[in-house]
Amino acid sequence: MILIISGMTLTGLSFLSNDASAAPVWAPLPPNDLTAVGDYGKITLNWQAPSGNITAKSYAVYRFDYNYYYAAWSFIVKTSNTYFVDTGVSNGREYGYRVTALSGNNTASDASTVARAEAGSVPLAPFNLVGQGYDERAYLSWSAPDNGGFSIYRYNIYRANNTNSYTLVGSTAGNSYNDYNLINGHKYNYQVAAVNELGTSSRSASVMVTPMTTPSVPGGLMVFYSNASAYLMWNAPLDDGGSRVIEYTIQCRVQNRVWNIDTGSAVTEFWVENLVNGYGYEFTVAAVNAAGRGDYSLPVRCEVLTVPTPVANLNAYADEESAVLTWNLPAYDGGSPVTHYAVYRSTSANGGYSLIGVTNVTLYVDLGLEGGTKYYYRVASGNAMGLGEMSEQVSTEPSDPPVPWVAIVIIASVMAAMVVGVVLQWRKKA
Repeated sequence: MILIISGMTLTGLSFLSNDASAAPVWAPLPPNDLTAVGDYGKITLNWQAPSGNITAKSYAVYRFDYNYYYAAWSFIVKTSNTYFVDTGVSNGREYGYRVTALSGNNTASDASTVARAEAGSVPLAPFNLVGQGYDERAYLSWSAPDNGGFSIYRYNIYRANNTNSYTLVGSTAGNSYNDYNLINGHKYNYQVAAVNELGTSSRSASVMVTPMTTPSVPGGLMVFYSNASAYLMWNAPLDDGGSRVIEYTIQCRVQNRVWNIDTGSAVTEFWVENLVNGYGYEFTVAAVNAAGRGDYSLPVRCEVLTVPTPVANLNAYADEESAVLTWNLPAYDGGSPVTHYAVYRSTSANGGYSLIGVTNVTLYVDLGLEGGTKYYYRVASGNAMGLGEMSEQVSTEPSDPPVPWVAIVIIASVMAAMVVGVVLQWRKKA
């Protein structure tokens, strides 16, 4: 019998023979049932001890790299076990293995049959899964996991609607996915799994998404003006878009200036302050939820009005048992034309004024006064909003009317008679 043996190692282990009959008769038989199973970063080998009269005391494991053009069989380990985990492999590469049985004096058997396997595994689970709800749609994105040594060619998307029962709803080759035709306001849970040629990964951590859109337009906007302010009230939108309204935005416009005010709450009323009386303002309102700001309502316009300021340059001129009052228009009419004036009178400089008349002109004549009495006056101007503050007070003192000459003669005669009578009476007593 001709033996074709490539050589011996320094430890006595034989290299692989190129002839199945090369092992000497005192060598063990080859190991049986060699298997190789690839996994992430490793390949696990298992075999059965050979039968026969020569007992195998140990085993020599050889490896071949099919991805390397100039590869050759190389010895990698000697072990007394009937298994070996090869961690010196690279994911995504295919390797071949042979095992020889060694006797007690290291006489090697023929090599076993070849077992081949690829190092690698199914991908790891995708991570950083995030979701965002939009109008009847959920948008998902995630980070690609380690591919296990083989390219990920698909991601499977699983969805559960308020339950833990997930169903496959779609797949994609990319790292994002849009799930359409959802119900706004409903909560959906999602998981994602990666797929390579070895299979499907475990699923990612779940993420909850609530599809939503911006609220519809608030209704029934009403505006009530007041002094340098406006009170707004409205109705909540009929559709909150699937997410509760958290606040409202009021848009204000006057001439070429536009500004927004966020109310900071879901209350459907608000005071807009620091306005300028006399200007026309336009107001609209929009609802805001987690999806953003909805459309603005139709504008409502109002004039911000107030009462007039006090009249200017009030003067009082005395006459016989009367007083004539004049004044100028107020400096500001409150945004509404002055329609009337209220005249007040007192006989005290310290107050006690009473309304004595109303006029629509800047002149008033107060008749029937007592001569020698000092009178005090104040005037307030009024418009559609009411009466403003009273002016500063002025005063005047009417005189008595002149006595006619007939009356003077009569009075003088009476007085003379009284004097004579007094004298006569005095003489009689003397």
